[in-house]
Amino acid sequence: MSALTAALCCLLLAMLKAADAPWATPNILLILADDVGYSDLGCYGSEIQPAEGRSLCAAMRGEADVERPFFFEHEGNRAVRIGKWKLVSLAGRPWELYDLEADRVELHDLAAQQPDRVAQLAKQWAAWAARCHVEERRPEPRRKTAALQNTVD
Repeated sequence: MSALTAALCCLLLAMLKAADAPWATPNILLILADDVGYSDLGCYGSEIQPAEGRSLCAAMRGEADVERPFFFEHEGNRAVRIGKWKLVSLAGRPWELYDLEADRVELHDLAAQQPDRVAQLAKQWAAWAARCHVEERRPEPRRKTAALQNTVD
């Protein structure tokens, strides 16, 4: 990678972080590999699904970015965020909905007041999970440690 390319990448990362976007730290290696034409980084004879995300080349050309959902799942915990809305669920728990513009610390669950929005965002999350082969994980029951077994419940 040339010094100019490295400098442009650093500048772009700084701009993305300044934008306060939830996807502000892209996976540079995958994006650059895709941008130069390597769509399959696999070495075991199977096609690797292309990474989802936006191209750095488009950002460097100054093309406008569109608002789109940001999804994640980790150990059964899941969420989708688009714009000011965040739908989140701890493993095995129901969805909770937050308006991050009005409630940045997620204290007021709006799921009961806005069931249609919950259903719409949950449907988007389920489509993403199916497309990205996210496996549903059920939380394991917590076991008391030796120290906790001696305490009174």
